[in-house]
Amino acid sequence: MASDSDLSNEADLVDVLLSAACSADGSSHQDFWPLKVLLDVLTPRKISSVLDSSDFERLLGPDFAEVIRADFLRIFAILLLNDCPERTRDFIRNGVKDDDLPLPKEILRDNNTDEVSGQKDSRLNFLRTWRTTQRYGFDRTQWQFLTPYFTYRGIPTHFSFKKKQFFHG
Repeated sequence: MASDSDLSNEADLVDVLLSAACSADGSSHQDFWPLKVLLDVLTPRKISSVLDSSDFERLLGPDFAEVIRADFLRIFAILLLNDCPERTRDFIRNGVKDDDLPLPKEILRDNNTDEVSGQKDSRLNFLRTWRTTQRYGFDRTQWQFLTPYFTYRGIPTHFSFKKKQFFHG
């Protein structure tokens, strides 16, 4: 894995992220990234290297990369792979965090962006300004970052999963 100082641009960080991808046995070679992998790969320094520091400092303060790691890491990674990490700003401004994923398909795939404002969550109205390909790319990619990670501590736990949930064993 490249060290933080080896990264010179966004393409380098994409390469690092792609090289850290996990792949399920017997799958159709669909890569995925559990949160633990993202935390290992996307350090604050690496995040800072691809975002306009002044803009994100105005939104989140001088520790903006730490805030992104805490609340927007999956969103940042999804956008990084879709060649628009600066769009993380849209999510921050509208209070849409990793905990809000997955975003509804009917909003992301709707070609009639004027109808997005009629949806239940008005925080997603910013998606109206995105190109259709950006919304579609986000929808296709978001599932690769929603892989549950299980640890057994001897206590049975109930989990609720989305229809297209990836699993990593």
